[in-house]
Amino acid sequence: MRRYLALSWILILACPAFGTSPEAQHALEQGLALDSQGRYAASRDAYSQAIRLEPKFFEAWFKRGWARNRMGDSNGAVEDFDKALQLQPGNATAWNGRGAARDKAGNVAGALQDFQKAIDLDPTYYSPWAKRCTQAAHNCATKLAAAKPGSDEARYLTDLKTALEQGGKKPAEAVRTVRGLSGTELPVVLAQLGAPAK
Repeated sequence: MRRYLALSWILILACPAFGTSPEAQHALEQGLALDSQGRYAASRDAYSQAIRLEPKFFEAWFKRGWARNRMGDSNGAVEDFDKALQLQPGNATAWNGRGAARDKAGNVAGALQDFQKAIDLDPTYYSPWAKRCTQAAHNCATKLAAAKPGSDEARYLTDLKTALEQGGKKPAEAVRTVRGLSGTELPVVLAQLGAPAK
């Protein structure tokens, strides 16, 4: 039985997306290769070819969104992630991608909503937690600048800002540190610092 399960996983992973033409799959693979070389304009064009061949090809929309975001076309990236989310609304990585594009476009509130949706779909997904911690650390720095130097509030905000900055790299550590500093859970602190859950 294990042998059959292992074989079925190998077949699933080795086969192109179900219902996707070989030409569209080839264009996607070209885009991935170009992406890995940092050739984002060329990868965007390859993903566009895959989309022309298969307009409902989630991976092509998703990857083109990332390519466009890396090129600085964050508004175009948001459009691509919107289409990817129409095709797979329950995909946490697509919500995270749109959040990253919105953040780059300056729509922080929209980005935080998307990061939260990604977290709601997959609470173990690292990236949206890290991005929320980074935003909260920035907001904490703003509050710290307004605090009286040397006060208990300033010391607390300094420690909290440090914990949240580390949370941008290691969210699990931020959860423990924030709980120890404030006595509350990370989502509560994020909300208090303007990086709300909803």
